[in-house]
Amino acid sequence: MAKQYIMTLMAVDRVGILSALTNALDDLGGNLLELSQAVIRRFFTMIVAVEFPPERDPQVIVEHIRSVCGPFGVEVSFKDPELEDMPEPWEETTISDRYVLTVTGPDQKGALRQITRRLAQEGIEIIDLHGIRDDVAMRFSAFMELLSPEGVDLLQIVHELQETSSSKNLLLTLQHRAILQATSRPEPPPRTF
Repeated sequence: MAKQYIMTLMAVDRVGILSALTNALDDLGGNLLELSQAVIRRFFTMIVAVEFPPERDPQVIVEHIRSVCGPFGVEVSFKDPELEDMPEPWEETTISDRYVLTVTGPDQKGALRQITRRLAQEGIEIIDLHGIRDDVAMRFSAFMELLSPEGVDLLQIVHELQETSSSKNLLLTLQHRAILQATSRPEPPPRTF
């Protein structure tokens, strides 16, 4: 059975980093399972879940990836999930559907802190987050994919946050993930002959 690891990579953004990584993985018999990549202020960042044959030595993996990605100045962090003290995963039966929360408004210190603190109080997990500030307009936008425990009234929490936010100019919009996907990638109409 293959052994899974989590890796993070960071470097000044240059063309070819992902190509170097996939070449290194291929050299070692590795396989990408999942990845998330972003370029933030000209820095490339990526987190990947990878698997390797069980006999592959973790130190060899790290050294080879650092060697192949070295010309790009890539910093590599490598974790073995089995050795980390991690909380138990969510049971599928205790999870409600996923939602996307969009927050937009004036760039004001503490706004994101207030929202994330309230979500954490209810056990709502942020599983994906993207945020950006418009330096000219001094406004920010954040997009969060949320996973909420069953029975939590997420819509009520969003209304509460809207009413109690330190800036009344914040706009919070909650959408069910399935609706967002359906409206952004509608199915083509059936073909008729």
